[in-house]
Amino acid sequence: MLPPTSDASKFHRLRVYLQIQDWKGNKSLDPTEWRWENVGNKLCPTTTDRPPFPAHIMKIVRCTCQTGC
Repeated sequence: MLPPTSDASKFHRLRVYLQIQDWKGNKSLDPTEWRWENVGNKLCPTTTDRPPFPAHIMKIVRCTCQTGC
């Protein structure tokens, strides 16, 4: 397992802050401003805004499966 990135950690802290504010009764904060996304009428956490790895690595990695993916 890879350790979390600094961006993933930052986004997690933002979501935790929003949750704590909710528990304290502050319902005025908009979840979409605190790294939550509206996906099909559900709130889903945004884990990061960066790609999982740099683009130059994607050019090196190749699929060798036989299914035509």
